[in-house]
Amino acid sequence: MKPDADTGRKEGAWIYDNPRINELVLMAQAETDAAKRTEYYQEIDCFINAELPFFMTASPSFLIGTSPRLQGLDWNANAGLAGWTAMYNPGDWWLWQQ
Repeated sequence: MKPDADTGRKEGAWIYDNPRINELVLMAQAETDAAKRTEYYQEIDCFINAELPFFMTASPSFLIGTSPRLQGLDWNANAGLAGWTAMYNPGDWWLWQQ
């Protein structure tokens, strides 16, 4: 997103614009083959590493414990975790009783 020419305001914080990355993101979103989607994201990483439009200055450390008794979320996809600070639908979780 480019700043507004009259006000200088930006609609959002993300203003980095690379047409090839934009194309790759759309291709990756539409791709159903995981291996091909990985290739697209790896190419995106190459652009970002070369152009360095941003970089991480810090990253939080966290642990996730799992239990086979906890049911109702997809551990493999982290679908229930929704990132490191939030949980997705914890009301749908349940404990399996043996």
